[in-house]
Amino acid sequence: MGKKGKFFYIRSKEETKLVLDVEGGDCKKGNKVILYEKHGGLNQLWCYDYAFNVIRSRMDEDYCLDEDDDNLVINKFKQDKKSQRFVIEDDQFIRQISTGRVLDIEGGDVDEGTKVLLWEFHGRDNQKFKLKYTRPKRFLIKSKLNGKVMDIEHADDSSGQDIIMYEEHGNDNQQWYADVFGHVYSKLNGMTISTEKSSGIRTAHPMPIEKDHNWVIAGKRIVNLLDRNECLDIEEANEDDGAKIIKYDYQGSKNQKWKYDYKDGSDDGSSDSD
Repeated sequence: MGKKGKFFYIRSKEETKLVLDVEGGDCKKGNKVILYEKHGGLNQLWCYDYAFNVIRSRMDEDYCLDEDDDNLVINKFKQDKKSQRFVIEDDQFIRQISTGRVLDIEGGDVDEGTKVLLWEFHGRDNQKFKLKYTRPKRFLIKSKLNGKVMDIEHADDSSGQDIIMYEEHGNDNQQWYADVFGHVYSKLNGMTISTEKSSGIRTAHPMPIEKDHNWVIAGKRIVNLLDRNECLDIEEANEDDGAKIIKYDYQGSKNQKWKYDYKDGSDDGSSDSD
């Protein structure tokens, strides 16, 4: 397992003890994002979705950074909402793609509770941030269809093994972790997901330049980074143990939606590497 997982703190360059924080720890529409001393709560952790260019909240990955009248807030992800699209430049500026404006600490104030805004770029320290990654965190991948989980069949740790749906037991062949980009890897063998065979998904050694190995978490979906309209799908919405998982065009049905049951204690603290 690598040193960096997909979650990070967004730390102010002006005052390194302060990070972006969803005010009050409430995951609700339009809640403001402020500066606050790092305490490790889920409302201070974020991940970057490279498929849709959004910054998602660890509280609920269906919520992401957005703008409301120049204020930085969180809102539910909407695929066509331009105000939610951001890019991280030079490892310090977080720029809204549609307007070119960047995250800005209001008035350069470094007190707890200071609002974070979208503002015209000037490049001073109150617009500079540093991402501090946490260690990878293990999780189960549960279907919204029936609560069953992705499982490497027979717990076989060799390459090319079928990944199926199965009742939860939590052993290593059902545990996964994600890297900085959201690629999914098995705790059992460190292998990733491959869709090279049309008959279902299998384990494979990571080959990130290959399209069939480029499956990443994007909120409730697991999509192909090189074609975000393709997602992982439980074939024919089969609810039985052993159901196959295939790639399919996204339609929004429950057999294409997932939730992630994170295991306590598997990402305590920050990575040794920034």
